[in-house]
Amino acid sequence: MAHRSDESYSQSPFVALADFTRFIQPDVDFFISSFAWNDYYRTIYRTNQVVAHVPDIQMDETLRNRLVAEARFVRALSYFDLAYFFGNIPLITVEPTVATRAPQATQAQTEEFLISELTAIIPNLPLSYGDADKGRATRGSAQALLAKVYMQQRKWSEAAALFAQIATDNQYTLVPNYLDNFTEANENNRESVFEVQFTGAVLEVGQGQDNASASESHDRPNFFGPPGPTYADVQPRRWLLDEYKDSTVTFASGSTTRHLIDPRRDISIVHAGNPDRFYGRTFAQWNWNPNQQYWRKYLNDRTRTDENFSSGINHRVIRYADVLLMHAEAMTELGQMSNALP
Repeated sequence: MAHRSDESYSQSPFVALADFTRFIQPDVDFFISSFAWNDYYRTIYRTNQVVAHVPDIQMDETLRNRLVAEARFVRALSYFDLAYFFGNIPLITVEPTVATRAPQATQAQTEEFLISELTAIIPNLPLSYGDADKGRATRGSAQALLAKVYMQQRKWSEAAALFAQIATDNQYTLVPNYLDNFTEANENNRESVFEVQFTGAVLEVGQGQDNASASESHDRPNFFGPPGPTYADVQPRRWLLDEYKDSTVTFASGSTTRHLIDPRRDISIVHAGNPDRFYGRTFAQWNWNPNQQYWRKYLNDRTRTDENFSSGINHRVIRYADVLLMHAEAMTELGQMSNALP
């Protein structure tokens, strides 16, 4: 949803796409929303199958409970996105047949389902996995998603308690190098609470379809970067670039030298003042407009000369940074500023 946030805007010549970023959608079947709808419900259909049939398999009980809990987490994440993207939605929680007709649920009803689901599965999810199972839903990912539902409902105490528990479990830390949150080489690191696994090894053969290429690769970089290597359909706003300046923080106690630029700026945004190379060239060598800026997060500009529909960079859905900031927000709403500031 970054393309619709107040941090972004679109100058895309694809008018329908640019309008979509402004919440203008005359065509209800526009491909972004229709792909999202179809793919989420395809996911929900399959998770409903797991929930319906895995309990009947004779196997280790702890493993069986964990696998069902993982499926229920993926279903909950799908409904979380659907509810806040579309509003009222069909809430299907059993394996459907051709005769199934699901009534629409309100956003509030979906939220109550999410609270019930996530509360139920948390005990059956492990705190962490071994290297062979990286990317599976953990207890922390379910707790964070549940806390996000509470944040939407302005239930600050309930959310704060969950965020505090995640911190107490000591499974996550901020990574020393901010760049590690956006590269393929540093996926599933200690800051990642939940991320979608992608591989760039499969060639694109169609978007929004039920095939390995569309499912296993990430195509966001092809739309969010600078012109030439990407379509440049979504750009960060100028005010965001300017927000990375801070003249109040010194390098060390007693120092008169100040951090004028947040180091996260040049990792996040391609702009004329960024000294790095992008796809092998500087900003000036690309002859880009110095008055424009472009997203850099999730780009393959350090390892490729251009983008395509098959990026292997995982999408970090929930980071520990999100947990800390939301925890601070919840405590601020509770009037606990002294606890929120650290």
